[in-house]
Amino acid sequence: MKITIKVAVLGMIIMLAQPLPAQTNLNFNGVSTTGEGAIRLSWNSRSNEVYRIDYADELGDTNTGMTVWHPLYTHYPSHGTNTFIGDYGNYDNETNIVHPKYSPMRFYRIAIEGTNDGPSPFITILSPTNGSVLSDQVTISVVATSTFPVINLKLYVDGQEMDRSEDGTNFVINTCEWANGPHVFFCNV
Repeated sequence: MKITIKVAVLGMIIMLAQPLPAQTNLNFNGVSTTGEGAIRLSWNSRSNEVYRIDYADELGDTNTGMTVWHPLYTHYPSHGTNTFIGDYGNYDNETNIVHPKYSPMRFYRIAIEGTNDGPSPFITILSPTNGSVLSDQVTISVVATSTFPVINLKLYVDGQEMDRSEDGTNFVINTCEWANGPHVFFCNV
């Protein structure tokens, strides 16, 4: 399987402040599905904000009558004025989040967790380069520098967080997990 990448780099060290009292402009501006049934959400956002994306499989719990929200992503960085995520489920969580294609319904909400108060780090995806055509197992090499210690880098493909890097800078992905065509890789600290 061959994929072509588009590289986007997010320079942000997540330093959480107190949640903002008023959350404005948090509205979804796009919802789509991938060929495999994953859900891609995008919303209006502001630079330097950090989000929590919650999901629910039903709007009313039969025991409480309330919506029970579960975290899908926490400490998720803004991409600028338009941010997106991909819901592919998460089987690495203590409690598995099933892929949305296995759930009859999925509902979402976004909350601002805080803002990035520090200077932005400099992050570069060294390889592969923009427009590369990839196949099989691929190593994504990332470098980050900052005035603060770089604790850990996160790599995302189409808004889905990848497994942690064993050495802190090189991520190994299997391109067979995605359909042919362009994909967006981005990193944050």
